[in-house]
Amino acid sequence: MNPANSYPVLALSFDPNKDKLGYRWELLEEATKLGDGGDHEDRPAAIDNVITDQKNGKATLKTPGKPGAYRLFVYITDGNKKVATANIPFYVRE
Repeated sequence: MNPANSYPVLALSFDPNKDKLGYRWELLEEATKLGDGGDHEDRPAAIDNVITDQKNGKATLKTPGKPGAYRLFVYITDGNKKVATANIPFYVRE
């Protein structure tokens, strides 16, 4: 991906109980200190102001201007203490 470009993102999901779903998107730098076999891994800080137009599983991601490895997360909740998550890694190049 190129730096500072905007890309549409979409999470497709459904709830078998027909509960209304909520979505939250988050972008993190890729972790660099990796644990082994369940060891603790520090969580990178979230990057602010890069995800906009969030509605019903859709959003717009503006890639960071700094080249490097990142991971986009989406958290989906049903309002009844059930949560699903997905993530996708990507690389911003110069």
